[in-house]
Amino acid sequence: MNFLQNLPAFIASIYLLAMIPGQGTAMVLRQTLLFGTKIGSLTVLSYTFGFAIWGALSAVGLAGIFIQSPTAYAILKYVGVAYLLFLSFQGFMQLSKSSSKFDFSKLDKSLKATPFKTGITTSLTNAKAAVIAVAFLPAFVPEDFNLALGIFILGCVWTLTSMCWYLPLVLSIGRASDFFANPKSRRVLTLLSCFGLLFLAFLLAIS
Repeated sequence: MNFLQNLPAFIASIYLLAMIPGQGTAMVLRQTLLFGTKIGSLTVLSYTFGFAIWGALSAVGLAGIFIQSPTAYAILKYVGVAYLLFLSFQGFMQLSKSSSKFDFSKLDKSLKATPFKTGITTSLTNAKAAVIAVAFLPAFVPEDFNLALGIFILGCVWTLTSMCWYLPLVLSIGRASDFFANPKSRRVLTLLSCFGLLFLAFLLAIS
């Protein structure tokens, strides 16, 4: 399988990961509700740019290791599969919880906007992003493709794909905030994402 053939599955995986309500979604909605669409959009740009940084760091650090050790590459591939399974089962476990994660009724209006600082800090301190960069991106690079280049390209695709999820949320902030504040709506979205992640884990395992 060549690099381009892997892209659709990778993009679908990243989009599903972005859809799962979590730290990034809460931060983006909060910034937009506090400071408006422009600040929310700038926050999204800085937040998703952090994924490209993660991809670049992964490319620099992992390329040499996996070129020398195909076994390590194979192990990391299945770590990526395990991570997808973990996220999926974690989502299923959360479906039983009725409490709302995102409470937008007590926002502190005195806070400063700082879209770049807020977005990039959230991204670079996000444990999920770290695991994706280290254990997930390399798994989608074919053996006959330059590993470092492949990881870097996928890091950029990760950034663009995530933007395609977060920017529409910012532009439809009224409906989006109501949607994510509703536990039932969030459970439906989580359920769909979980089944999608299970399917993608299967595809990655047999690729």
